[in-house]
Amino acid sequence: SLGWTGPARAGSGGGTFNNVSIGAVGSRYALQAAATGVTSAGSQQFLVMPVGMTHLWTGTTSTAWATGTNWQAGTAPSLATDNVFVPVSATNQPTASAAATAGALYIENGATLTVASGVTLIAAGNVVAGTTIVGPGTLELAGHGATLQGTVPNLTITDSVALSADASAVGNVSVTAATAAGRLNLNGHALTVSG
Repeated sequence: SLGWTGPARAGSGGGTFNNVSIGAVGSRYALQAAATGVTSAGSQQFLVMPVGMTHLWTGTTSTAWATGTNWQAGTAPSLATDNVFVPVSATNQPTASAAATAGALYIENGATLTVASGVTLIAAGNVVAGTTIVGPGTLELAGHGATLQGTVPNLTITDSVALSADASAVGNVSVTAATAAGRLNLNGHALTVSG
């Protein structure tokens, strides 16, 4: 729900609002305009993506992570620079059923990303998991200096990662690396492991 009071201009069939800002990432936002003596009007629902996200999951076709038509730009993420946002408002929620790579992962609270059995999803950037990266597969954090918060399945850390809030692993956690760079900094937060 957004609250705003301020000047606006209205013309035939539309209006202009100036200096409206939304400070929270999420979906299912809508604007509602009302004035004395006229019927109120509302906008279609819209979402606010986190800064830097390059791939928006829509789930238009199916739950398949690797299917390009499930992504707003028409291609599935495949590079360590492809930053992903999965909103709760998507038609279908994604399942990674084959090995995949992405940059940052931002899963809106209430959305679900499933990592299938035997599958590793590699994230080279920060991970905001909400409460819902699930499944029997493994999330591998491979980005140097990346951060993690939220709930994840099995977790493998192959580079320097710090918690940015409390986190939970509903599976096993392993910290491995070819060099001493592989480490987990709790950063004053709790990591609960139930594997």
